[in-house]
Amino acid sequence: MGEVKEYTKKGHTKNKEIPIASWRKFSRLIHKSVTNDIFQGCPGGKDKKHKRLRDEISNIKSGSVFVIDIAKLDEQLQCFVFGDIVQAVYDLKLGETERDEKDIPKRIVIFVDELNKYASSSAPKNSPILNSILEIAERGRSMGVILFSAEQFRSAIHDRATGNCSTHAYGRTNAIEISKPDYRLAIAN
Repeated sequence: MGEVKEYTKKGHTKNKEIPIASWRKFSRLIHKSVTNDIFQGCPGGKDKKHKRLRDEISNIKSGSVFVIDIAKLDEQLQCFVFGDIVQAVYDLKLGETERDEKDIPKRIVIFVDELNKYASSSAPKNSPILNSILEIAERGRSMGVILFSAEQFRSAIHDRATGNCSTHAYGRTNAIEISKPDYRLAIAN
């Protein structure tokens, strides 16, 4: 970080190809990522409240419920946390653990609120959260990993997610939403 700070100072002479404003933005992004609370504390240290999510997931038991709220994290950290959780679930279900298979829950349900935000039809193809959600929707059931979600605008969800959905429940909605093709039922003769 010290060397990057040198590039952010007015009048630096080391690298004239990249403007100072770019170095400052880069420095802010790195600082924000490294000094975030999510990376602070050490499991087993003096602060017993900190736990590694991966460890907690790998020890999950049938009937357990974990709520992991990523809404207040910035987008980069949301991707990191969600991806780590999904990978921990897959590792558990694929036997990448020391646990006996009979002790691993047969089914793990991953609930995503506001799916239209995280798996939007307009999300970039390289979105890590979108890719994880599509992986669960398309292949999760074969391993006992179920995606359960809630959203206000089903029509805004990626087609591969809704196409792999086996059950739909509709609540109150508006005429604009139900006029979308997602709500039409094609009847073949």
